[in-house]
Amino acid sequence: AEREKTELKASIASTEELCSKITEQIQQRKMHLEELHHELYTLESEENKWRNQLEKFKVDPNISLEELKNYISTINEQISQIMGEQEATRKEIRTAQQRWNTLTTQSICPLCLQPLTGEYKQSLLQRMNEENTERQTRLAALQKELEELQTLKKTVDNVASNLQMLLYKRETLMNQIEREKNELERLNLDLERNRKIIEDLKKRFEELKFQKIEFDLTDLQKVRELRDRVFKEYSDLKSRLSLLESRKIDVGKRIDELKQRIDSAQKKIDELNKCKEILEIIDSIRDGYRNIQPKLRTEFVKTLERFVQHVLDTLTGEEASPLQIKIDETYSPIVVSEGHQREVSNLSGGERTLLAFAYRLGIGQLIMQSRTGFGLHLLILDEPTESLGREDGSIDRLAEAISRLKTIEQIIAVTHSEAFAEKAEHVIRLEKENNVSHVIAEEKPLIAVE
Repeated sequence: AEREKTELKASIASTEELCSKITEQIQQRKMHLEELHHELYTLESEENKWRNQLEKFKVDPNISLEELKNYISTINEQISQIMGEQEATRKEIRTAQQRWNTLTTQSICPLCLQPLTGEYKQSLLQRMNEENTERQTRLAALQKELEELQTLKKTVDNVASNLQMLLYKRETLMNQIEREKNELERLNLDLERNRKIIEDLKKRFEELKFQKIEFDLTDLQKVRELRDRVFKEYSDLKSRLSLLESRKIDVGKRIDELKQRIDSAQKKIDELNKCKEILEIIDSIRDGYRNIQPKLRTEFVKTLERFVQHVLDTLTGEEASPLQIKIDETYSPIVVSEGHQREVSNLSGGERTLLAFAYRLGIGQLIMQSRTGFGLHLLILDEPTESLGREDGSIDRLAEAISRLKTIEQIIAVTHSEAFAEKAEHVIRLEKENNVSHVIAEEKPLIAVE
């Protein structure tokens, strides 16, 4: 009986010690749970702070993260549309400025190339200035709207990024809180069970005080087994606690790695969305160009026809027979004279030369006009009289025709014809000796002095 009482005391002491440790663990778990709840409250407060920023821009603060990302995509589409309108407006301003320059310097209509009178020219200039002012005003309004959208996008992007991080943290905290609650519940059950064991052991100890009980080896063995089982549970709990602490550290590291991967993936998604938007804009431009390409070709041929006719009229003057030029879709010239169509092969040598010269000059004028917005300022001719003879006066007519080209500021011609050189304002004579050319004379026009 005394041995049993001694063993009961030892079991009661060890069990009470185990209960004390379990109680300490429960207190620690409760404190940790309170810390997690406080951290959750902090996260929710921070989330509300970020959502309140959306309210400043009249965006629903209770919007979901997915809806917020769709809203950002809508803002990006609006920004792309405004930038496209800005580029189109700037192009209109540049085109209008080129036409204005042409009108002010040459007094020629930039569209039909016809000369303009003073009163009509001034009214046209005033109307072009008013249109350009309206374009500048529209461009400024588009810029203001673009800046407002970019500010909104920057704020919403920042809010979305922070909300995504906060929602991930909150989900992690909720999982931790749930695990802590489950662990706390298990510890409370263990504590109640061990307290019940202590109560039973004390009850048994009190019974031994008032009655003489024969020594029972079976009961002693049961108590020993109970003690060993309690100690084993204690050791298991301690090992499990260490394992959980180690897993907590590993999970924290993994969370940081996943966050970095999420941020990197989000950046790649944003870049991919931008590339998709650019490709959509390019496809729209390509489709638009294909739709207007036939009309552009027709207008191009008509403009070339006007250019060639204008140059030919300037070359022939009033003395030559009138030649009307038509150009088909293959850019081949068709000659109409006195209401009848003539083959180019049936023209005289001088007419063919003037036609070829006017055609090439018209092509050059059109290319320069489409590329730079200005006409030809410099013309260089290499042996323009090679197929002409002086006997029929074709060289003199060609020289006279070229001298009437007032729209070209400077004309340089290389020729072996003295008759052609006589019409030039400035002549530089070269002589070739031992395969090397030397300037032997330079003649300038005579200036009359009164």
